[in-house]
Amino acid sequence: MLGENFYGPRAMHEAIRAQACDLVMPDLMRIGGVTGWLQAAAIADTAGLPMASHLYPEVSGHLLRVTPTRHWLEWQDWAHPVLARPFEVRSGELHLPDVPGNGLEWDESAVALPGRKLTIKFTAATPQSRGRETGRDTGCRESESVPD
Repeated sequence: MLGENFYGPRAMHEAIRAQACDLVMPDLMRIGGVTGWLQAAAIADTAGLPMASHLYPEVSGHLLRVTPTRHWLEWQDWAHPVLARPFEVRSGELHLPDVPGNGLEWDESAVALPGRKLTIKFTAATPQSRGRETGRDTGCRESESVPD
C-alpha cells in the first residue's frame, strides 16, 4: 500500500511504473482534489490496482463510488463535532446522504461559539499506531472544542 503522500496523479503513476505498490491510497487533498482523484482513479484502473481512500471520508466516500477499482474507505469521525448532520456508518458501511452536492453542512453553533475554538491535536504516527512500515507521516489523532 502506498499513496497518502502522492502529490498529484503523476507521482502515483511513477510509483506504479516503479512497481512500488500493489494498492494505492491517495489523500484527497494531496492528489489534487476531485479532479486529481478522478485522474488517479483512471491510472489505478489502467494498472489494475485497487484504490482506497486516505482521510476526508465525507468526500472520499462519494469519489469511491466512481472509482472502478475501489477497495476501502478509511473512516474517521473527526468532522462530526462541526457537522449539522454527521454521516452514518451502519454495519461497516458509510451511508452517504441523498442530497445535492456532497452533503456536508456545518453546525453553525459548533463553529461559531463565542469564546471557543476548535482545536486539532497532531501527534507523530508510529509503525505500531498506523500499521505501516514507516512512521514518517503525521496524523490527526483527536479533535475537541476547548475554551480559550
